[in-house]
Amino acid sequence: MRRFVLLLFAVFLYITALAQLEVKKGSFKEVPGFVNINPDDNYQLDDNNLPFAVIKVRTENINEKERKRLSFSGNMGTFTNLEYKDGEVWVYLTAKYADYLKISHPDFSSIEYTIPFDLKPKKGYEMTLVNKTGMVPEVDVYNYLVVSADQPNAAVYIDDVFEGEQFAQKSFMAGEKHRWRIECELYYSESGEAVIPDKEGENVTVEKKLRPAFGYLNVTSSPESGAIVYIDGKKVGVTPFATDKLASGEHKVRVMKEMYSAVEKTFTVTDGNTTQATMTMSANFVNVTVTTDSESDIYVDNELKGKGSWSGRLSDGNHAFEARKASHRNSVENIKLTLGKNESIVIPNPTPIYGTIDISTNPIGANIIIDGKNYGTTPRVLTNVLIGTHELRLEKSGCASMVKNITLDEKNKLTISEKLQTGREISITTDKSGEQIYVDDNYIGTSPMTTTLSFGEHNIKAVRDGKETSKSITVAQTGGETSVKLTFSTGAINGIFSVSSSKKVQFSQGNLQYQASTRTWRFAEHQWDIIGSENSKISSSYSGWIDLFGWGTGNNPTESSKRSSDYSTFTDWGVNNTISNGEGKSWRTLTGDEWMYVFYKRYTSSGIRYAKAKVNGVNGVILLPDNWNSSNYSLSNTNENDASYNSNKISQTDWQNKFEANGAVFLPAAGFRGGTDVDSVGSNGIYWSASYNNIYYARGVNFNDSRLHADYWSNHGFGHGVRLVCSAEN
Repeated sequence: MRRFVLLLFAVFLYITALAQLEVKKGSFKEVPGFVNINPDDNYQLDDNNLPFAVIKVRTENINEKERKRLSFSGNMGTFTNLEYKDGEVWVYLTAKYADYLKISHPDFSSIEYTIPFDLKPKKGYEMTLVNKTGMVPEVDVYNYLVVSADQPNAAVYIDDVFEGEQFAQKSFMAGEKHRWRIECELYYSESGEAVIPDKEGENVTVEKKLRPAFGYLNVTSSPESGAIVYIDGKKVGVTPFATDKLASGEHKVRVMKEMYSAVEKTFTVTDGNTTQATMTMSANFVNVTVTTDSESDIYVDNELKGKGSWSGRLSDGNHAFEARKASHRNSVENIKLTLGKNESIVIPNPTPIYGTIDISTNPIGANIIIDGKNYGTTPRVLTNVLIGTHELRLEKSGCASMVKNITLDEKNKLTISEKLQTGREISITTDKSGEQIYVDDNYIGTSPMTTTLSFGEHNIKAVRDGKETSKSITVAQTGGETSVKLTFSTGAINGIFSVSSSKKVQFSQGNLQYQASTRTWRFAEHQWDIIGSENSKISSSYSGWIDLFGWGTGNNPTESSKRSSDYSTFTDWGVNNTISNGEGKSWRTLTGDEWMYVFYKRYTSSGIRYAKAKVNGVNGVILLPDNWNSSNYSLSNTNENDASYNSNKISQTDWQNKFEANGAVFLPAAGFRGGTDVDSVGSNGIYWSASYNNIYYARGVNFNDSRLHADYWSNHGFGHGVRLVCSAEN
């Protein structure tokens, strides 16, 4: 009996000694961000289509060879799948029913580990498995497989897994065999196998110069160049045209040009060679020269071609050639054109149509001036004035001039009888010639001018682009005013905009512009004015104007470098420069937070802060002042970032009378500049703020036909629009 007890005790000690595996205390936990993304469905769902969780099992005191001898299983109702990684085993276990995990090894015994909490489907966990025996791990030998190609965009694969572009390296256990492959567009693929050497430090290096699988096409057209080129159905340029790399093989080339028949041919491109693609087009036109009276407009098939004379190409067949002139009867020639036969066509001059006008005045003897031409003195019957609308001016010394528009027709005599008011000559000037002048709301001509006004009170008004300025004067027989000068206020739009809870500003009358040759700053005359593609001529000696500036270039507006480091210091365009038409106000650039406040945070009485629109044919964004009244104009899609420019189409007259007169601001889509390349004029608008973001970017506003970002980050080196503001208290 004693011998049996001793035997049982010995068996117990033996079994205990075999229990060599354990899970390190506290090591089992969920790993945030670690989820099951294995693309293989076998690692996503078990045989019952229930999702797996994945447990990353790290090991201590277990070498690679012994790690691969570990086996894992769960309790009833669960399934497992395994992936062996470097230093780890990933165990895919049915999440729904998992209570414990059994871990076994043929030499290290086995353990059943109770999972401390419910597993979540597709979530990732980790634990550490320890071999307690103190076994000294066998040292594995690893060497590298290094693969490189001579092309920078070559894709390198090892064991069908993408490892990098142009260069990849990965370590493997000695004696293993691994596949490598290099793929690159327009080059032949290379592949092979490599066995990892047993000796430590001996790497396998594969270096490949890829063989080109491309050539080139040089497309020319005759008898004329400038034909549009299509290759394999894609528009690529105009002749003469040299392609970039084309895949070797057949390519379909098509050239098209107005007045020529389209030509299509197939050419074969061979490795490393340039194939000449010569395309001969057949003409489908007749050269035509048309002449008529030098003041007449020439129309061909009801399309305006020129004035007085025109030369061009027309298709064969019947065409109508017409000479048109105001207050004249049109003259028409119908001609049939034939291919191969050029034509010179003379259209008879249009014939004048006269009306009759009977003009008398009290007192008599007034000069009759029609459209600036003197027709004698009153009373007079004229029969040599063309029909249509004319400006009639009656002038007599000591009398106020009378100006009115008259309309003559061919059949009816027009009778004019006017009593002239006695008065005095008054000289009228404005700060810019050509302004429309009104006396007592009657149009009398353009500035500068001299006219006779009757004695008494008069209101003199000048109009420029919808803006008005006026002055009341007294015309007396002696003394009083004999000259009037009217000036327009420029610089700031009259609308008030909140840019924070305590600050209010007015915007400048237009975008900022600069002329390098004279070092002159100015605001655009109209809010919709933009310079466009001419910004590409930016230089320190350019005599034209630019309106796209790198960030903070108030001290160096012609800087065109693309490097952000060249714009490290912000110099405000308004604070440090005199604006020629800025009224001497203190101008500055809005900060990024102020732009955000204008678009998204400020209170307006109408609830409307902005709207996208096409103003006078120009795309952009309208900003409405704090006190905007919705009855001024009904806008669509207001306060919407993704609205289209076509949401609101506003004429020049409506803009000036209903928007600008009530303080509205328009930011036109001025495009942007990178170096000397100008892009997206008319479709994209970007405006700088004074706010630095980091060494590469500054803040601003960006909009196009489908989006608007009032907190946009842009590279310092790009050229964008600048719209300055001044304090509303100025």
